[in-house]
Amino acid sequence: MTATESLGISRITKQSLARVLGDLLVWGYVVQATGQGDRRQHWLSLTEVGIGLEQSMFAAQSARMGPAYPAAGRQAGDWFRMVMRTLMEAAARN
Repeated sequence: MTATESLGISRITKQSLARVLGDLLVWGYVVQATGQGDRRQHWLSLTEVGIGLEQSMFAAQSARMGPAYPAAGRQAGDWFRMVMRTLMEAAARN
């Protein structure tokens, strides 16, 4: 994805993205490449280390949330999904 696309998804300022992206580049989680057709584009992608971090974070989140759904009951899970969809739709409108 491009840096501009990540701004649209994350809803943060260019300055905030630059600060966080700088750290991710230094730590080796992300690499940045200049666009071939448009040199103003900055393409971002995860490194192997970044992919590993993403996978470990997803696994930890799944381990915590997985048991919570059956414990809370079906209705609670339905409500949670409704709230999350509403939040995502509101963020997309702003």
